[in-house]
Amino acid sequence: MTAYDMYQTFVGEIGIPRREFLFHIRFWEARRILQGYSNRQRALWSSTRWMTYNIMQAMPYVDLKKAGISHPTDLIKFPWDE
Repeated sequence: MTAYDMYQTFVGEIGIPRREFLFHIRFWEARRILQGYSNRQRALWSSTRWMTYNIMQAMPYVDLKKAGISHPTDLIKFPWDE
């Protein structure tokens, strides 16, 4: 991924107008916005993992203990879990 691709993704995903990002936002502001976006994504993925785990627990034909799943982190591990 090139720097331009990362810039396009950042501006598009965050929802900041391109002109504002290029000319009005300071570097430290962009870093804080990116950190907040990253935290929001982590929370969404962690929430999805918990919901999946709870749904699997409710299924009578799924034996989580037999599959070796005792915690949501056993389903999938994210880089920030370490």
